Amino acid sequence: MNRRRVLLWGLPLLLATGLALAGWRLAPRLVQITPASGNQNLAPNSLLRLEFSQPMDTASVEERFSIEPAQPGNLRWEDPQTLVFEPSEPWPRGATITARLSAGARSALRLPLAGETSWQFGIRRVQLAYLWPADGPAQVYAVDVEGGAVIRLTSGPAVIDFSPAADGETIYYAARNASGGSDLYVFERASDETRMLLACETNRCADVQVSPDGGWLAYTRLPFQPEEISTPLEVWLLDLASGDTLRVSAQGNEARSPGWSPENALVYYDTQAAAWVLTATDGTELGRVANGAGEQGSWTPDGEWFITPELFVQLTDTLQGPIGELANQPPDPDSQDRVQVYASHLLAYEFRTNGITDLTLAATLEDAQPAVSPDGVWLAFARRYLDEERFTTGRQVWLVRLDGREPRQLTHSPQDKHANLIWHPEGTWLAVVRFNATVLTLPPEILLIQPSTGEIIQLVSNGYSPQWLP
Repeated sequence: MNRRRVLLWGLPLLLATGLALAGWRLAPRLVQITPASGNQNLAPNSLLRLEFSQPMDTASVEERFSIEPAQPGNLRWEDPQTLVFEPSEPWPRGATITARLSAGARSALRLPLAGETSWQFGIRRVQLAYLWPADGPAQVYAVDVEGGAVIRLTSGPAVIDFSPAADGETIYYAARNASGGSDLYVFERASDETRMLLACETNRCADVQVSPDGGWLAYTRLPFQPEEISTPLEVWLLDLASGDTLRVSAQGNEARSPGWSPENALVYYDTQAAAWVLTATDGTELGRVANGAGEQGSWTPDGEWFITPELFVQLTDTLQGPIGELANQPPDPDSQDRVQVYASHLLAYEFRTNGITDLTLAATLEDAQPAVSPDGVWLAFARRYLDEERFTTGRQVWLVRLDGREPRQLTHSPQDKHANLIWHPEGTWLAVVRFNATVLTLPPEILLIQPSTGEIIQLVSNGYSPQWLP
């Protein structure tokens, strides 16, 4: 009798417990938020994603979702349990964003979501990535040029060079290995993960350049063959989707300096042919232009012109008498010759028509390191005068419109050589590497130059190879 009473009293309790447990399991919960609260390094085009434990009443969720400060964008459901907010314009750089889901949202079964949820995240500013230190095994670092915060992006084997993807989210790089060669890696900023893309073993793979569409990685490969005294440097492509590789430079020819046009065509320098070669990603040649210098160039944003230095022999007004054993004898005016110098002019090449335009408007100049501004209006470059009156050991940074108007000198330190000119994505700054051309033991420095005012900021000491991260 007592046992029967216990069962009668216990059944409702068990039933209530079971219903409560079922209700708990069916009640909707917000199980994951992306980005996570506290993330302060979000890309300006990032999506927000809310994942629920149950299919939701979509209208009740959308009504209670808000963002502060307000951001234009679109809400869409990937499935009944996943809501995505896609901004229609980039998040403001440097801003702190608060997202909120107010109480009252319901599941498809009309069960309420408990309480209110809010979270914050920060949108990163444009950063400048670089290699540091110059006098030891280097890694990739990034600095917020407005706030000054520095973060280390890579770790492990020493990095040789690197190339950020167009959105700055992915960084490809070459790093040394234990076999004497170098391998190719990728670093994903969102997940903070690194993985090897290509093991090159004893071969030296370097000079990485990712294509504008993010589908291909160009690199140089120096094969190691013990039975041969020397082997040529080659240009290869890595298909980032399939992992397949393709040699694009001519068999047996020395090739170097791979780069990309804005239209996703590969350009590289063939030393034997003394020419820049333009190819499609399947290796099909699209054109070539003769050039004896083979120094790195810069494309105009429309992909029409490739600007790169070319060498010219120029006669100066300086006379030179006999040399060698006859140098100490009184010079005979009739035997004196005008001194020859190797000048460097910036030429704009048009691959489709083989058109050439000389952008250097004087003979005895050494112009190099061209960099076209993102809007295609300005050309930054490094210049050194070769005439006796204005000769300097270093190259100075200059700015000129592409049509030749408004030339301006931005730096005035004759002993310094300026190189690696890189425009800020919005054209507001120039990043430049400065070397002392007379005291070679001094470390390189990375400078920021404000093109409109000429303001110069020393940003990094002992760093090199700057690249902007949008």
